[in-house]
This record gives sequence, C-alpha cells and structure tokens, in this order.
Amino acid sequence: GLADVRVRTVATGYAHTLAVSEAGAVYSFGLGESGGLGHGNEADQHTPRVIESLRGVRAVAASGGLNHSLVLSAAGEVYSFGAGDGGQIGHDPDSLFVPSRDWHQPQQEVTERLQLTPRVIDSLQGVRVVAVAAGAYHSLLLSEAQHVYSLGGGGATRRSSSRGSTSRFTGPQWTPQINEALRRVNVVAVSGGLGHSLVLSEQGHVYAFGNGSHGELGNGRDHSSTLYEFTSDGMQINARIRAQQRALATTDAFGRHRDLMVHSMTLADEAVPRLIESLGGVRVVGISAGGSLQTGGSGHSLVLSEAGGGYSFGCNGYGELGRNFDNESEELPTSVPHVVETLRGTRVVEIAAGGASSLA
Repeated sequence: GLADVRVRTVATGYAHTLAVSEAGAVYSFGLGESGGLGHGNEADQHTPRVIESLRGVRAVAASGGLNHSLVLSAAGEVYSFGAGDGGQIGHDPDSLFVPSRDWHQPQQEVTERLQLTPRVIDSLQGVRVVAVAAGAYHSLLLSEAQHVYSLGGGGATRRSSSRGSTSRFTGPQWTPQINEALRRVNVVAVSGGLGHSLVLSEQGHVYAFGNGSHGELGNGRDHSSTLYEFTSDGMQINARIRAQQRALATTDAFGRHRDLMVHSMTLADEAVPRLIESLGGVRVVGISAGGSLQTGGSGHSLVLSEAGGGYSFGCNGYGELGRNFDNESEELPTSVPHVVETLRGTRVVEIAAGGASSLA
C-alpha cells in the first residue's frame, strides 16, 4: 500500500490509478485490462503495487488514458505501456504483444497490440520531455523546447490539409510527431480528453483541437454542424450527413481499432489547434480535458484563470460543467466557455476534468 509512502503526484485513467512517490517510484492499481498497470499481465490490482520494471528509474510524473499509461522520468524520458493498437504508446505495432482472445465471434477480426511493461519511446531520443498527458486513445508530450508532440488515434492526431473544399484526415499517428501548427507557440501545459486536446501557452491562451461534437473545443459549434466522412486513406467521401447519423459514424472514429475503414468529422471538430477566442482577455493558468464513454462518447473542458475563476464547456449530461439544473436547457452542452457560477467568490487553485465529473 501507500501508507508509508510519501506521494508526489497521482494520476487517474479511465479505471486505473498511478501514483508517483517522492523517491521516484511508480505505483499502480485498478483495472489491469490491456496491461495499463505495467505489471506484465492484465490482472486487476486492488491495492497499490510498485511497478518493478521501473525500479532504477526516477519518475516525476504519470498520466493514464483509457487503457494505456505514460510515465515521465527525471531525465526527460517517456515510458509507455498498455493498449497500443491505436498508436497511443508510440511503439512499432509489430513489436507489441498480440493476445489470444475468445471473442465468441470468430468471423470478426479484432486486432489488439499491447505493451505489458513500461518501455521507453525510442523515437523521442534526443528530446527532453517535461510533461505528459494521456487522452483516451491518444497521447500528448511537451518538450523542454516547448514543442508539442502528439501520437495515437485520438483527437490529438487529427490533421488536415485543405486544397479548395477538400479536407484530409490522416488517421492514427504511430510515433510522436511535432504539432507544426504550435511550433511558434510557447506552450507550458497540455491535456488530453476522450477525443480532444487542450494546450496552454505561456501568454495564458488556450488552444483546442480534436472532437468537438459536444462543444468541448469552445469554438461555438457542436454536433449539429455538417458531418464529413473519410476513408482510411484520408479522402473525403461524403459532404453532408444528417447530424443524427453521427452517433453511428463516430463509434470508433478515433482509431480505436487499427483496421477501421471509415473516420468522421464535423465542422465542430478542429483538425489543427485553434485559439479559443471566446476566452477574450482571460489569462488562463490551468487546463483540463475530460470525457466519458457513458455519455455516448462526449467530452468536456475546464480552464482556470489567473484570478482563480473556473470556466467550463462541453457535455453537461451528468452536471460535469457545474451548472445548476434549474431548467432542462442547463443539461445541454455548452460550446463556449462559461464561468462556473457556483464557484464565484471562491478562489480556485486547481482543476481536474474526469469522465463525467469535475473537481475544483
């Protein structure tokens, strides 16, 4: 357990927890599916257990996704483990473990690729990383040079190149790549949600990208916008689809399975980072991206101002935006940041967006 351990920081994934001690040891517990606990198997762990393969590594931070985990060492190296079928752990898919499953559907090919113990992301050699953020199906890394690297099959990997009216979706990113659109931005923090990402600049500006179906990008748009579909090679195949079809079209839109053939995107989504202009003159010092599978695959976002105010936007199906349910409209998504009124008069110093809940 952790009774006699002085803990430095704690990170939670979808159903697992990581704790980093002051001595640099990493403990994990919770759901062991896909090897996200790093103990060399998929067994659940009901009490904190030190990750033996990281002994000798001084860890300073950790982050948990749906079924994968990231650990940052004091030397600036990133160790990843767990599910890797969408590229979210940054390893060659052919080098990962493929488990034998009884899916009761032998005619359906299901591809899983796992890393059961922590492994350094070799492609980052020469890059000193200072922060890590695991989204549900993607990962974000911040380098000492203030460059943002993204990898995986989530919102963080959605890039576009527009030629006339044609957009392009490139699919999962198997190795970390610099986000070129942010190269000239002095980034100080990153956060990954269910299918979207938030980035904070040194100047207190917030950039958002990825899935915006529930307003979690703060760009004033949501799922009612036009939907686009793309084949796996990135070519646009459909220009207008009814918004009601989005739930079916996006079930696995963010690279959850490597053999996925169709991806989808609405005008609410952002393939490249976009400044949240509606925050106006608010200087932001904290960001947190969340999201829940229970709410149909939706996300929400929190930002913290220098003055100690909390702002929320995105899905509000379970009250995760902190708004009073005085009327039915309060349960609806909010596509632009709003002050959390119930926190007025309270100086907030930290925020955290979970699956369908929030903390301040």
